[in-house]
Amino acid sequence: MLSFNNKFLFYVLLCTALLFLTASTSAFGNCLSHECLDRQEVFGATTTIFHGSAVEPTIAVNPINKKHIVAAWQQDRISNGGALNAGISYSNDGGKTWHKSEVPFQVCRGGINQRSGDEWLSYSADGSRLYLCASVLNATQEPGTENQFGVVVTISKDNGATWSVPRYLFSSMEFISDPTQQFANSDKTSITADPNNAKRAIAVWATFNPSTSFHGNAQGSYTVDGGKKWSAVQQIYDPFPDLTQHGLSNGIQNDNHASNNVVVILPKKSKRKSRLSGDWLNFTVRVYARPTATDTQFTNDHFPLQYTLTDIAVVRSKNHGKTWNPEATVIVPAYVNNLVFTGGYTYDGFGNITGGIGALMRNDQTIPSYTVNPSNGYLYVAYQSSAFRSDQLQQIGIVTSRDGGYTWSNAVQINRTPAQSANPQAFGPFVACTKNGRVGILYFDFRNDDKVDPNSTKMDAWLAIYQEEKNPQGGSTGIGLDFVTEIRLSEESYIAQNGPRTSQGFMTDGDYQFLTAHNNNFFAIYTKSFNGPFSPPTVFFTDPVHSATILLDDNYRTAPFVSIIKNQKKKASLISTTLLQD
Repeated sequence: MLSFNNKFLFYVLLCTALLFLTASTSAFGNCLSHECLDRQEVFGATTTIFHGSAVEPTIAVNPINKKHIVAAWQQDRISNGGALNAGISYSNDGGKTWHKSEVPFQVCRGGINQRSGDEWLSYSADGSRLYLCASVLNATQEPGTENQFGVVVTISKDNGATWSVPRYLFSSMEFISDPTQQFANSDKTSITADPNNAKRAIAVWATFNPSTSFHGNAQGSYTVDGGKKWSAVQQIYDPFPDLTQHGLSNGIQNDNHASNNVVVILPKKSKRKSRLSGDWLNFTVRVYARPTATDTQFTNDHFPLQYTLTDIAVVRSKNHGKTWNPEATVIVPAYVNNLVFTGGYTYDGFGNITGGIGALMRNDQTIPSYTVNPSNGYLYVAYQSSAFRSDQLQQIGIVTSRDGGYTWSNAVQINRTPAQSANPQAFGPFVACTKNGRVGILYFDFRNDDKVDPNSTKMDAWLAIYQEEKNPQGGSTGIGLDFVTEIRLSEESYIAQNGPRTSQGFMTDGDYQFLTAHNNNFFAIYTKSFNGPFSPPTVFFTDPVHSATILLDDNYRTAPFVSIIKNQKKKASLISTTLLQD
């Protein structure tokens, strides 16, 4: 335990040591003050700041010039939510060299909040501006402002080199250590620039109001002038009346939410279907109670889930986000999704899951990925599912629509993980589509793990590539996709358990990674872990009055990697993989 004086001395020594680190893009390299780090305390909890840990990256490529690439991620992840800062790197030469820039998020560096996360990038159609949307939050109350928590957007007009002052689209008075927890909070932000109009963009997220509620609506804000002004927060979708009307849930308002929202915008014109005329589609994951479940059963449900169902749905706007259809189209019907444990599951005598083996992975099994072919409007949804194997180990499924999202194909398994692997789990999908109809699915699995050591599980990053077929029932999948090739993005396996820890498990790959397409090339970004041995965290701060402790984990655990994949007529090849660091 450190007193105030030797705590300060410890931090001076820490900053001095960090000046010699070359492998980290950490905000600590700028030596945030000890007072600033004290603010990260959460009352009644131990908070660990994972210096040197990057998670949940996003990437964008300028649609006019593929040499301009920008990446963002959470830098210095914190165990109970968000990170100290957003890591930003940009390239002006197609990924050969990278440069670091900074978004003014961190309040101790002239920004607006103590923590940030859920970064998401999107370029305007003319490439003149790059939008970055994020969630920002405080652990303790910042004086002089009511904006303790919220959704912000910042814009770069020079391809990621500099950024505007973040603008709140949604704000709340809540902070993590607030004992009342009665204000609204937001989760899982994303932003989409309209490919049909250079001045339009929309940010979406889920809002839980109050924060203690299990009911969350999809909300958003849009701009029609390139980000100079943004609309008031609008409700995009409330799942409660829709689920109740169709008898899918238990009729209790508290027991459902629409989360992980992403807007995909259809091409403005299509030779095949006149109704593919630039509609805005908000894809959402609905989590809700079984019709027979009580409120108590739903809110206390835990793995393996008995009273909770999940489905994937979409709502439509035909007027650029001004109004939305209140009734969703179901894409993937209700299913139960399982957590990912490094060793799989235990079962009872009837094949039902009773628990997990090994370490719990921080992998949000309710986050699908969505994309559209910019040439023909074909839509794709990739998602994690336990429905493809009798042992319910997670795999990757995909569905497609060729009529603008009104009807959807049946689901098929899309990952290439060998079924007879010792540890055949697959998870964390992200999908993108090129103009020439190549569909890429970034995902992760344990196919190279032999399950000998439950504390050292080997994982890898993969890109499976399929080609669109004219026949909607054609190809090796039977849904109009034919397998082309699979590329191993990780040159060698890395250890799943080496990422930062959260209450939801090890966060090596986090809730999501990112894949985008530019013309006929794929650009993937993912975080992978490094080998130890790792030093134990050090007590930096303790507050006996509020039963709070801050630990510093000073290990280089994870970093973002960018892979560029070139598509040719009959094959695809990995051009380069780059570690993003100083």
